[in-house]
Amino acid sequence: MGTVVFDRDADMVAVVRDVRGLMVGLERPTGLTWDVAYRRLRPGTEHEGRQLQALAALQRARLRGMP
Repeated sequence: MGTVVFDRDADMVAVVRDVRGLMVGLERPTGLTWDVAYRRLRPGTEHEGRQLQALAALQRARLRGMP
């Protein structure tokens, strides 16, 4: 849980939310969630992890009312 991964099908970076057998639940900082087959994932790079951190900061700013 909490590992940064890249979903080859969705072409997006996300964080592992849960694992159910061969299916992995993913989540983005925006709240978007989806399930994907384990074999369609690869570990996220450091750069992709920083991208998720930046997206999370942007989402927090938006929730505070900043454009």
